[in-house]
Amino acid sequence: MPPQLHAAVVVTAALVLLAVASVDGARQQGDTVEVGELVLVRLNVTGSGGVVAGFMMCDAKACSKVELWSIETSKARAIRYKAFVDCNSDGWGGTEALSNAKNSTRQFPASTLLLVTRASDQLLTVKLLHDRTGMSATNVALSKTMNRLYIKDHWSETFSPANMTLEFLPSAEHHECANGGVAAAGASGSCECAHGFDGPSCETACGPNRYGPGCSSKCSGHGRGCRGVQFKDVQQPDTKICGAGLHGLLCDQVCGPGLYGPGCTLSCGQCDPDRTQCDPYTGQCPAGCRPGYHGPSCQRALTHLTVGPDITNVTDTSISGTFAPSTDNVKGSGVVSYYDVQYREADGAGLRAGNWVSGAVVGRLPSNWSGSPKLHDFVVRGLRPGAEHEVRVVLLDNALRGYEAVPRVRVSTTGARLISDIIVYDVTARAANISWFNPAGVAVLVQYECVKLLACSDDCSQASGMFIIDELENRTSASVEGLLPGATYRVLVSHKNAAREQAECATFTTPFTVPDAVPEAVVEGDEVADKSGAGVGVAAGPGVVSVSNVSATIRWRMPESCVDLNGIVSGTWWQLFFRAAVCPQGCSPVEHSSSGLTTSMELELESLQPSTAYELRLWLYNTEGYNRERYLRVGFTTARNAPAA
Repeated sequence: MPPQLHAAVVVTAALVLLAVASVDGARQQGDTVEVGELVLVRLNVTGSGGVVAGFMMCDAKACSKVELWSIETSKARAIRYKAFVDCNSDGWGGTEALSNAKNSTRQFPASTLLLVTRASDQLLTVKLLHDRTGMSATNVALSKTMNRLYIKDHWSETFSPANMTLEFLPSAEHHECANGGVAAAGASGSCECAHGFDGPSCETACGPNRYGPGCSSKCSGHGRGCRGVQFKDVQQPDTKICGAGLHGLLCDQVCGPGLYGPGCTLSCGQCDPDRTQCDPYTGQCPAGCRPGYHGPSCQRALTHLTVGPDITNVTDTSISGTFAPSTDNVKGSGVVSYYDVQYREADGAGLRAGNWVSGAVVGRLPSNWSGSPKLHDFVVRGLRPGAEHEVRVVLLDNALRGYEAVPRVRVSTTGARLISDIIVYDVTARAANISWFNPAGVAVLVQYECVKLLACSDDCSQASGMFIIDELENRTSASVEGLLPGATYRVLVSHKNAAREQAECATFTTPFTVPDAVPEAVVEGDEVADKSGAGVGVAAGPGVVSVSNVSATIRWRMPESCVDLNGIVSGTWWQLFFRAAVCPQGCSPVEHSSSGLTTSMELELESLQPSTAYELRLWLYNTEGYNRERYLRVGFTTARNAPAA
């Protein structure tokens, strides 16, 4: 058996500091805010008149700030944000980066919570909260050295008779605890977890017979687990409750469908396909989460928009609009990389008349979309004239799944057309079916065009085509094959002799599939390095950087064209084989740790056998897995052991 393989500066005196309420152990003005840290502030305003509060992050040279305006003097207070960058060291001046006038009608309670978060070393987020509910939010850009937080009232000396004080609070007061946990008293940012759960946010499930810190304690040493045992109820500390997954007078009954956790008091999350089928002890979903949800127990909604798109133009067959995702209009958590503009028809009474049509307009979000809001334009084409439609924008993760319970807008088209009702259905990674309405029965020209690839910016126009259906056939449907996976297509259907602009249009997106592309071996300019130290020869092909008697280093790169990636590549799957005289039939896998997934483009293989022929196979790996039939083959032979001295 072979051996195992191991693959500012403090702001000057010109800064007017506010009276800070005493909180033992709390943060003070000028304390640093590290990346990922939360700062919770209670802002209190008394008296009449407006207040302008400045939230500033400073270094030795300047400050970046957000202004929080209470502008109404005779009515209920309201809120408005302005963001500035490159301010003077006292927080004044600078360049206005954002003026959020839309928030000017929001209620500004006399006692308000503000959550200041250093999302990265160059981005500060300020959220306005009331009763722990988010009311508004804005961002301000920082330099990497700005890490000290100051808050002051700009108008306190001259313009405003109102008085403002602030209080830094423990961030635990805003900490979210999962699976029935509660914020731990007096411990900033920590949770007291319910029985059977652990971790900073109580998202680690211990299973049927464990509990406590690190899930290190056992209820029993036999199959009864925690049956018959009661524990402290963290929700009601003076009472007892059965262990996770159990209920009943004797705590010996397992939770019924849809329930889990201590005393079966928690409801299952968004399990796929049946939300009642979660593990009674852990709450985890055996088949994963429904689209749009994530987390161990599928309780978290994926990042999604809270405001519908703005409609800018309507024709008889199209709807144009815009949307701009930012921290002001999103909720949820998790990484989203794409957006999908979807539509459906509704009848005159506003009832749903059809399913949502997805893939009409799919685009990629910039990586910094939350810190640098950008206006996205879209046009949905191929709609029925004179019909009422609903339009929504769904944000998608890397697997093209999104949270769909988002706001939508309603708009009606007008007009008439000879060819209509274009429907694209049964879309696969490489084919789609198309149908249309052609009451005149004339010859029809069908064109399909690849608009863009979702995984990269390479040109895909070669995967386009057209065909004609003449009057004698009088067909109103067709199949299109040879499409590219993970691509947005436009299909145009028109009378045979009509101009292109008269064609009726529909758009669809093919799903991802496993890659057809393979990695490319790196060809070194010099001979392969012999690291055996014995001066003995080695045999190696392209992609091999160095070989010794017990190790080898392999290097590869991504293919120049991304057309055949068929999705977002997340790494390379590798497997090592012993190579016989004939391969692949003569190859047998190396035992032990002979395969794995790597995100690097270089692999160091160790604990090899001397004088042995190996073959390393490399597969590109995307969100759908890897293609067993498409791989790079790299062969090499290790050096023999050096002769004994």
